[in-house]
Formats: sequence, structure tokens, C-alpha cells
Amino acid sequence: MTSNHITLKLVALALVCYGAYYRWSPGDDSVIELTASMIEGIAERQEALLERPLTDSERVEVKEIYIQEEILFREAFRRGLDRGDRRVRSMLIEHASRELLRAAGHEPSRPSESELESYFDAHAERYRVPERVDLQQVLIPAATAPTAYDDVLTELRGGADFTKMGAAGLGAEVKEVTRSRIAQAFGLDFANDVFALPDGAWHGPFTSSAGAHFFRIPKRWPGRELSYEDVKGTIEQDFMRDSEALVVEAELERIRRRYRVDIDDVD
Repeated sequence: MTSNHITLKLVALALVCYGAYYRWSPGDDSVIELTASMIEGIAERQEALLERPLTDSERVEVKEIYIQEEILFREAFRRGLDRGDRRVRSMLIEHASRELLRAAGHEPSRPSESELESYFDAHAERYRVPERVDLQQVLIPAATAPTAYDDVLTELRGGADFTKMGAAGLGAEVKEVTRSRIAQAFGLDFANDVFALPDGAWHGPFTSSAGAHFFRIPKRWPGRELSYEDVKGTIEQDFMRDSEALVVEAELERIRRRYRVDIDDVD
């Protein structure tokens, strides 16, 4: 396969993935529409990449590749591949959101300084640097008898080398870990217990499905507030993203009427 052929396939596939979802309903798979303007659009993109006009044979090839890719695209929907792949699902959701913005006539505009300041005041918690700790850990596997835990704590408090203890004889040290990071792994209650520990001494055991954890916090950084000037660039991006989200939500409320939603909550 030539490099030109590969490039032609990539261009055709990009158009299929980006545009086909919005002009085709998965139930309508008997007709593949390829208009002159669509062919010309693909050809123009290809010519821009090659920096030369397409030959007659390449123009024919563009059409055939598009048809092949369109069939594959529809087959993917027919076989439910859009539901089984989280990356594909995320891509389609993103494209659908962009299409809703376009359909709603949303035109992004830069917010004023006063709008940004008001946004910062309303969402100041977002821009707070969270409390962080350096965390040393020894993990005793779950199969170990709990009667051994006291000995582990005694050894650690007696100055034993924690890096040679625990699972596989390898203790761990993590720098500047946040409460949310621990919570993602072991739950919020576990993370709160760890962050409540006094600094400098070994404590434990804290049990999880992995086993018994012993922790020491050698250093802690308190959380702190950031000023408007510290995060001004980020605030503008967040403001515009939230503005778009409001438009999408309004469009979704309108579209949602087409669907029946059955929720089977488990108490």
C-alpha cells in the first residue's frame, strides 16, 4: 500500500468519523449518500496534505475509500461497537456536544474582566491548592496474622528501615500526595484517617483489601488559597467551558423529551 493510499484512507476515515454520525441514523443503513460537495471536500483536504492536485485515479480512489469506511462505520454501530468501547463513546459524546452547540447557534466570546472576577468569587474552592503530605508506607499482606501487627509497629518506631519491610520487603514513599489521591484508592474515610495522623511518627494498622498499612508523615504542606491573578488564564477557559455546558444542557432538556428513561434504583 502506497503512502498516498494510506493518506487517502486517513482523510476519508476522518470525515466518516467526524461527520457521518450527525447525518445518519443507525437504523437507516440501506443508502449511502456521497454528494459532489462531499467528494470535493475530501479532495480538497487531500490536495492540501499532498500540496498538489489529485489525479483522476486518486479522485476515484477517494470515493471508493469513503464508501468502504462508511460501510465499516455503519457496521460498527450495527454490531454495538459504539457501546462497548469507552474511547469511541467519549469521542461520540464530545462530537455530539459540539454539534448541539452549533445547532443552538452558540458563538463563543471572551468574557469581560468583571465576569471573570465574579466567576472566580463563585468558584474559589476550585482554585484552592489542596493539603499535601509526603507519605511513607509499609504494607503487610492480608494473609498475615493480625498478631504480628504490634511487632511491625514496634520495629518501625524503633528505627527499622521501612524500605525493607512489608510486602516483598519493599516499603513505599510517595511525595506530595493529596487526600483525593488516597481516597481514589482506598475511600474517603481511609484518606481522612491518614490525613488526621500526627506528623513524624509511625501509626497503624489501617486495614484495606490489600492488607494492613502502616504510615508515617514526615512532611506536610497545608492547603492554600490562590489569588485571581494566579489563575486568571485557567479561569477564562473554565468560564467558557461552563458557558458551553449550559447551552448543551438546555439542548439536552429539549431532546430528552424524545426518550423514556427507566431507572431501577437499588435501595
